[in-house]
Amino acid sequence: MSWNIEIALVQIAESAPLRDIVPDVFRATGRVVGFEDATSVTRDTDLCASWVKGWGVVIDINCRLSAIPYLKETSAKGATHVARLSGFPLVVQFDNGKQVEQHEGIAAILGGLGLNKRKKGAPRDGESAAIEWLKQRTGVQFTDDFWGLPYQVFVLG
Repeated sequence: MSWNIEIALVQIAESAPLRDIVPDVFRATGRVVGFEDATSVTRDTDLCASWVKGWGVVIDINCRLSAIPYLKETSAKGATHVARLSGFPLVVQFDNGKQVEQHEGIAAILGGLGLNKRKKGAPRDGESAAIEWLKQRTGVQFTDDFWGLPYQVFVLG
């Protein structure tokens, strides 16, 4: 993979509007796209949001979701997990407005999972490590759960 994106999973009632898990500076467009479009560089400054297994999911190709003000705000409503899928990954969890966990780089993420690169079956790259962290913390499986979702597009402004 060669992504450089952030995915946030926010624990919030599915009856709440997706607008509640997207930063206030974005507005809904009414457009809906699939996973490939939601993670495409053509999204530019847009965010995309959907629901998966009781979690609100927000995708940002510009890696802005790990910003502390966003994490504090969304985690006030429920746990918020953010994973940066990139060559140098980052994972962070906030709950009740406070940081619970953060790991930067593959070795740190694997350590947070109780694994190391030499263990058979352990993730070998940063993206896989971040994906495994999300799975262990939320039960959401990247390869199975994100692909078929309809993502609402949110634009700046």
